[in-house]
Amino acid sequence: MFSGMRRKGLANVIGTVFIVLLSIVSAGLVAFIINGVINSGSEELSPGLFCIDMQTNEPFEIVLACKDFSEGELEISIRRALHGEKIESINFVIGSSEGESTTWIAGDGCESCELPSIGGAETYFFPFENLESQEEATLYIGNCEIDTKDVGVCS
Repeated sequence: MFSGMRRKGLANVIGTVFIVLLSIVSAGLVAFIINGVINSGSEELSPGLFCIDMQTNEPFEIVLACKDFSEGELEISIRRALHGEKIESINFVIGSSEGESTTWIAGDGCESCELPSIGGAETYFFPFENLESQEEATLYIGNCEIDTKDVGVCS
């Protein structure tokens, strides 16, 4: 009589331990999935916070923006910070005195205009027919303005 009661009591304990372990594993799995979604899609979930973070951390900086009249090109040199490794492309918006702008993309989708490596620098050359009217170079990551530089004359 006593051995049957011990087995029944042991089954209840094992069942309770199993349910507790299953709950802990389930909670950990849910936390892992939510953390992955938040970290991988921070720009999509909150573009405003993403932009503020990009502007604060300044992953890229325009070092030089100048007109090279002998080549008929606008020269833009940028430097990449030691962080921001998830950035795959950037946009340059070149503004003219007539209020028009031209956008150029560097990174994914452009074989001849790769991004600088982390901590590195790169110079880009943009051909313009009306070079004298180009006045401002702005660097964007997605829709977030990162840096702007007035365009001077190359020396």
